Amino acid sequence: MDNTRNIQKIRHYNKKKEGQPGDTLTELKKVIKAKNIEGTQIRHTRTAIVLTSQTKDKQDEIFRRTQTSTKLNIKDRTRHNEPTIILTGIRKVLTHDEITDELKLDNYNLDNLFGDRLKLLTIVSTRPCRNPYKENVYIRGPLDIIKYLLKSEKIYLDFQTIYVNEATQLALCFRYCRYGHVAKHCKETTPTCYKCRDGHDGNTCDKDLDKYNCINCERLRLTPRRHQARDTNCPIYTRKLDEARAQTQYN
Repeated sequence: MDNTRNIQKIRHYNKKKEGQPGDTLTELKKVIKAKNIEGTQIRHTRTAIVLTSQTKDKQDEIFRRTQTSTKLNIKDRTRHNEPTIILTGIRKVLTHDEITDELKLDNYNLDNLFGDRLKLLTIVSTRPCRNPYKENVYIRGPLDIIKYLLKSEKIYLDFQTIYVNEATQLALCFRYCRYGHVAKHCKETTPTCYKCRDGHDGNTCDKDLDKYNCINCERLRLTPRRHQARDTNCPIYTRKLDEARAQTQYN
């Protein structure tokens, strides 16, 4: 799923027209103030210096400042993903046409605002939910419709209330507790518990809540960390979510 509300994790590829990488970095320091670079990650490749910003405002400010230099070649290589929403708990027997028809019939405001344009909504995937007879449906479509549905938070469909959530590309490995991949693709041989950070599988951990210790917060020496790594209140989760949302084209 190529999506998220995203301030896009934005990359500027900065390469000096002539000279060595050190000259490029020196030039960057001249045009970008320290307060503007804070929170921006820099890495070197064979042909460029890559800046990854956590917020759209930060990205725009850096881009504006770098444009003042005639010695830097700046390119925006951000991936703009399409916004995707999740409709939770829809009966498996419903087809795509039945879902869009039900949206029109059961939601007067949707029909009044968008009418037949609701047919432009596309089901990109489905996922199981707790109820074996239902599923979560991932949908993309025209930006104005998607934004309206997200703002509404819930709709009525098939004689039930369906909650609308934002789908973000945020994968957390439950084996090693790193973001960017899932457990089945993890190359680590020793597990790290997502609850207490010890060397065992988190699904088998029987530690009490007061013994939780978020490994991701510990890695960055953040406090407090008495929560599990997959807690949605974790500051690392919040940061990663902002980065993921940055890659979604909401404008």
